[in-house]
Amino acid sequence: MTRKVSRPSKLTKETIDVLVKCIKTGMYYEQSCDLADLSYDTFKRWMRLVKKTKAKNIEPFTLL
Repeated sequence: MTRKVSRPSKLTKETIDVLVKCIKTGMYYEQSCDLADLSYDTFKRWMRLVKKTKAKNIEPFTLL
């Protein structure tokens, strides 16, 4: 039996850097997600994860 391989996560340092930079300059979340090539729904899911678990790999979002 073979395992399905999932696609790579978009939760990368580069994506986080783009999001944080855009949001800090005053852009709306939706616009920031577009520039980071990320869906707004994914962004909201990451934000909920941060609030729920204080996930260390998403730490920059706690600054928003």
